[in-house]
Amino acid sequence: FDVDAWDIEPAPPMDTVVYLGRICDIKGLHTIRECAWLRPDLHFVICGQGDPKPYLGAPNLEYRPPISGRERSAYLGRARACIMPTNFTEPFGGVAVEAQLCGTPVLSTSFGAFTETIEDRVTGFRCHTLGDFMAALDLAPTLDRSYIRERAVSLYGFDAIAPRYDRVFRQIADLKGKGWYTLRSTFGPAVTTATVGSAWTRAQVEERTYHMRVDTRAHEAKKRAMFAQMLDITPASAKGRRVLDVGAGPESLLLDLHEAVGKSVALDPIRFGDEDERRYEQHGVGRSIMAAEHYVSDAEFDEVWCYNCLQHVQQPEAVLAMMKSAAPMVRIFEWCNIPTDTMHLHVITRPMIEAAFLGWTCKRMLSGTWNENGRRNDEFFAAIYVRKDDHGTHAPS
Repeated sequence: FDVDAWDIEPAPPMDTVVYLGRICDIKGLHTIRECAWLRPDLHFVICGQGDPKPYLGAPNLEYRPPISGRERSAYLGRARACIMPTNFTEPFGGVAVEAQLCGTPVLSTSFGAFTETIEDRVTGFRCHTLGDFMAALDLAPTLDRSYIRERAVSLYGFDAIAPRYDRVFRQIADLKGKGWYTLRSTFGPAVTTATVGSAWTRAQVEERTYHMRVDTRAHEAKKRAMFAQMLDITPASAKGRRVLDVGAGPESLLLDLHEAVGKSVALDPIRFGDEDERRYEQHGVGRSIMAAEHYVSDAEFDEVWCYNCLQHVQQPEAVLAMMKSAAPMVRIFEWCNIPTDTMHLHVITRPMIEAAFLGWTCKRMLSGTWNENGRRNDEFFAAIYVRKDDHGTHAPS
């Protein structure tokens, strides 16, 4: 979609519910009529091509002929909600994206493409019953219209879709030559040899042992609180945000803020204890158990959080590059100029981080020393970076 063709109306009238598309049984027009009978205080409009007569009858249900161009933006953007009660497996349903590009919540059924295009209870509601539609009509004004548009732009704008097509075309091109045996992957490096018992592998064992100790939990919680404060990670700043937490550990900030964040992933190569992993599952936080250098996801994240991680990875530069490709905003905290040991394999410096984010906007920066272990003052660097070509639209105010 050309996102510039769709305008958001921050404060539209809240009395109109609209439908746009083909007018026929499989699009669920009977459901719209049922909703109109049950909510006489709202004005329902069905607009599109087809015979509307079988679906009219409620006094607050109106038909309008098909519209095109900028009229579609005005029509969708000034609605309380766009209703799409399709009763077949919708292959895409472009109107759902068009409405969200206008910041308008979409009320749909819960199958077909809607399970991908609508973030349930965040950018709309995926309904199973008539009762669901009635509740959704009442709750639609509570959703964040700015976030609804931001998500649609990040997923369906030209700039977002082009790299995905490029990835598919490259995979098709790989069928030439070696074909299936081509040693290239969208997941990360195609590793053909590995050193058993390498320093990094041994460090992961030591790291897991450390985190499994009960006596370390309070100390780690204190550090997490400091990381959150320095990186301005709060329930308000995290509300609805889809986050990739790199090097999350067994007690990620995503668990602390699970009621606020959107669909998020905790990335860490270590599988922690069953109780820790169960907590992630119970709180709806995804887990990816793999090295950060190899992480590639088709999911679109709003932010990356990385705190006290780069000393522990295999290739810090590769992880920094991965984070930049994963989201348009990166919150990062690292200890700097700390000597290596068996758990900390790299010396991280402020210039290394700043060089990685050349061309990005630094929204916040803190540096100094902190007595982290009661024995010495360690240097730290904390920053919030936003990709410049996003004009800050993904960053919280």
